[in-house]
Amino acid sequence: MRHLLLISSALLAGACQKANGVPAHDTLSVGGAPLTLVQANSAFAVAVYGELARARTGNLVFSPFSLSAGLELASAGAVGATAHEFAKALFLQGSAPVTATAFAALDSQLRRDGAKGDNQLFAANALFGQRGVAFQAPFTGLLSRDYGAPLQEVDFQAHAEGAINSWVSGHTNGQIPEILAPGALESSTRAVLATALYFHGRWARAFDRSRTGDAFFYPGLSPKRVPTMHATASYPYAHVEGFAVLELPYLGGTLALDLVLPDARDGLRAVESSLSRERLAIVFDMLRGTEAEVSIPRFAFALHRELTAPLRALGITLAFDSHAANFSAMDGEDDLFLESVVHAARIEVDEEGTTASAATVVHMGTRSLSDFSAGPIEFTADHPFLFVLRDLPTGEILFLGRVEDPAAHD
Repeated sequence: MRHLLLISSALLAGACQKANGVPAHDTLSVGGAPLTLVQANSAFAVAVYGELARARTGNLVFSPFSLSAGLELASAGAVGATAHEFAKALFLQGSAPVTATAFAALDSQLRRDGAKGDNQLFAANALFGQRGVAFQAPFTGLLSRDYGAPLQEVDFQAHAEGAINSWVSGHTNGQIPEILAPGALESSTRAVLATALYFHGRWARAFDRSRTGDAFFYPGLSPKRVPTMHATASYPYAHVEGFAVLELPYLGGTLALDLVLPDARDGLRAVESSLSRERLAIVFDMLRGTEAEVSIPRFAFALHRELTAPLRALGITLAFDSHAANFSAMDGEDDLFLESVVHAARIEVDEEGTTASAATVVHMGTRSLSDFSAGPIEFTADHPFLFVLRDLPTGEILFLGRVEDPAAHD
């Protein structure tokens, strides 16, 4: 069997704002109920987050958009049971061309939204194929047309890691300079699918650096003093039983960072266990402009890991099986399998830009319970919280993660 490697990389440095969905013609049917591609991506985002959160403690960041796009590239070349597993794990039932058309529409919308307010949002996909291999025209045509990933021929026997690292670095503004270590690719590798996402945005209302000072943060029983930003202003806000959500808009009003802060200092695990696509959508709909006294720690950290285990747990198993995988739509041969999936992501949040949110459907009644006329509410993020960076017009989740210790950088 020949090797196929999928690489997903993303960088976040900035911040976001509200959500609806992609146009009706981008709707895909999932389990009899219509889901837009954005909704399917959101369900996948929550599922992957659950696997990553269970597998590791500490800070966490990844890009659901970058990862789902990379898996869509691979699924476009899958056939039979292998293709079915991809569709199920990605919450899609539409054919590869239907999904690709929906992705093209979503990608175009994100590019327009990301250009507003002097922000920078760049997304790119790539197909690196072994020179001399006859890849199937329908596969390469679909990737080139709808995913912007024309075939780039390389020689995997001549250390192609450098070319791929250069591509990733170039499309993340140099923030992820090396995703593949020297020698990571084997001579039997026939294709590498890569995605990259870069965002740099400025808050619609920047934090005053003169108000930033050390404050206690409680990652556990022992508090730490960390640089903490402060502001008093009107922000989209909602509170339900167990947690509060505060939204930090970016310039342009199309992107925002939602922060999901548990009421209890040790409440993060309970909030994580309640996450679902539906609950996120409901809590985001509950956000209302509210005068708030906000305290948020600065933070910066990264993730770089191989995702085979989480993806297997979500049901993608045949693709990693050298005997059972079927990617014949790629090259007409039944000898490719998915060797590994590597993901890298980074986030930086400071006075100029970035943070996020989570929700629960159980508490819709609280929409009418809050009285904001009594003075500003306090939103003090002095203990572990979640963040969601999303595109507001579509609702696409670009980055998702948690802050358990803002003093930790890796």
